[in-house]
Amino acid sequence: MNSDIEQAYIDNCNRFKVVCDKLMFLEYVETTILGLVKEKVVKFWVNQVMHMGNTTTNIVEFAHSRLKKYLTSSMSDLSTNWKFVHNKLELQHTQIHASF
Repeated sequence: MNSDIEQAYIDNCNRFKVVCDKLMFLEYVETTILGLVKEKVVKFWVNQVMHMGNTTTNIVEFAHSRLKKYLTSSMSDLSTNWKFVHNKLELQHTQIHASF
């Protein structure tokens, strides 16, 4: 799923097939994921479409993911986190404004 280029995806699939060769799981994965929706879940294909970093359909999950990236530590207090998030939001606003 995290293959950046198509050749890496092919190599990873071949390795996966060797490891799972004797398992019924391989047939299931090939028919349900690799055959049907690989363009929607493999990084190489997903990154060919502009998605602004949003790779989930759940907007709350996306917002939570972005917030976790902004915070420096899970051990910080509310005041520190509030200031950090505020600064990031101001920076984001400035970047959006500058793009216009």
